[in-house]
Amino acid sequence: MNLIVDKESVILTKKGIDLSKNGKHREAIKFFDKALKIDKNDLGALCNKGTSLAYIGKFKEAFSIFNQVLKINPDVAEAWSNKGTVFSIQNKHEEALLCLNKALELNSNDIIALNSKAITLQKLDRDKDALQCLNKALEIQPRTVQTLINKGNVLNRLNREDEAIISFEKVLEIEPDNLFALVGAKKISTKG
Repeated sequence: MNLIVDKESVILTKKGIDLSKNGKHREAIKFFDKALKIDKNDLGALCNKGTSLAYIGKFKEAFSIFNQVLKINPDVAEAWSNKGTVFSIQNKHEEALLCLNKALELNSNDIIALNSKAITLQKLDRDKDALQCLNKALEIQPRTVQTLINKGNVLNRLNREDEAIISFEKVLEIEPDNLFALVGAKKISTKG
């Protein structure tokens, strides 16, 4: 019977993840809740529910979920990463860095944690450190659009315009109509 319950929980969580990928976070939460009725300690359903809660601005509830995950298992990198990202969104940069560093200690290839750390470091005017995080993320996944955009922006802030243009051009190879890359490249071309 446990295998049937586990399978049902996994299916519900997957449906929730699919909805959240399409920005339907309120609907996704309903599926995560159904999965959690089957197994209240389903770490996948919990982490994804916390993320969806954060996307709809329910940060206090999201923190509660991430803390619940970490109480069950303090080695869940995704929970640390998501918690750090929410801290960063709230401009609690030092708390964000503590969580993101813990996530990266557990999983050094966590693209989301690397990007969130880079954004947090940018907010602290630590652009060179941010660039290191972005370069590491691009070593892992070289064609990640958001990472390339972030890198272009950081390079521009560092007055390394030629390299920033290259980063934006890589985005445009992947997504020719990407507005962020088009605007980023235009800013640089009209700068001088």
